[in-house]
Amino acid sequence: IKRKAGMARGISIPGFEESHRTGFSIPLKGVIAANNLNPAVIMDEDMTSSVEMPPNMVKGKNMQDIYALTVQGDSMEGAHILDGDTVILQKGDQWKEGDIVAVWLNNENGVTLKKIYPGRPGVVKLRPASHKHQTRVENQADIQILGKMVGLIRSF
Repeated sequence: IKRKAGMARGISIPGFEESHRTGFSIPLKGVIAANNLNPAVIMDEDMTSSVEMPPNMVKGKNMQDIYALTVQGDSMEGAHILDGDTVILQKGDQWKEGDIVAVWLNNENGVTLKKIYPGRPGVVKLRPASHKHQTRVENQADIQILGKMVGLIRSF
C-alpha cells in the first residue's frame, strides 16, 4: 500500500489501480423477458450497442461467447435481478440445477430468463424467483438454452 502525498485518505495499491481501470466491451443484443405472460426477446446479431464491463467480471471466460441482454419484468426479483438490469450471459446450452438461463420457447417464439431444474425424463422446470409467477414445465424438445447467466450489471 502506498500513501498519496497531500491527499486525505490517499492510498493506493501498486499495480491494482492500473489493472482494474481499463474495462472492455461486450455486445448488448437486446431485451429479455423476465415474466410468464409475454416471453419475448428482441435480439439482433448485428446490433452495434455494447456494455462496458470491469475486466475481472467474467474472468476465465471465452469473450467471444459473452453477450448482454436488458431485463424486462419482475419474475427474477428474488434472485436480485430487477427490471432494467443487464444480465451477462455465456452462450451455450450447458447448465446445472439452479442455473439462471436464457431459454428459447419454441411454442411461443420468445425467450425468458429463469432458473432451470431437471424434471422427469425429457422435461425441465423453469422457475421464477418471485412468488408472483408460476413455474413453467417444458419438454426439452420444445426449448433451447441460449446461454447461462455469468454476471449482472445493476441499473440505477
